[in-house]
Amino acid sequence: MRSPPGDALVDTWPPGEFCDDTYHVCVHGPNGFFRQFRGTANDPLLEIKLEPARARKVATGNVLVHLANRDNGRH
Repeated sequence: MRSPPGDALVDTWPPGEFCDDTYHVCVHGPNGFFRQFRGTANDPLLEIKLEPARARKVATGNVLVHLANRDNGRH
């Protein structure tokens, strides 16, 4: 599936939907972009957001990665 430039893609993968609560998610994008995320349901609650980098409201071709630990009990 192709999205227009600047379009948003949002999805959620709860660990309980993976075998044995162990996840391994690979993200492939244009120009060789690749990231993989591995963990278990016991890992801290981590929120990951990717968004296009912009200069004067125009996408630069780079990506901004935002990470946030949403697990108040673990750091």
